Amino acid sequence: MGHSMVPSLAHGDRVLVRRTWRFRTGGIVVAHHQEGGRRSAAGSGASAWLVKRLAALPGDGIPETVAPAVDGGVRRVPAGIAEP
Repeated sequence: MGHSMVPSLAHGDRVLVRRTWRFRTGGIVVAHHQEGGRRSAAGSGASAWLVKRLAALPGDGIPETVAPAVDGGVRRVPAGIAEP
């Protein structure tokens, strides 16, 4: 885990994961890291996972703290982007 998850999680913390499709703003998402469209097999099993926080959901406005990282000046998350 990188610095983006501090103070909730720190490098070296372990996370117990439960699969669900109920997303909420501020929630934590764990997903396989992908390189070139394939799952990464580099390093240990733990290094192949991404742990991120949801800043916004479809239809939500993009928070000002996240807006500089979004291309094209998008102000809202497009509908359907997080559909299972």
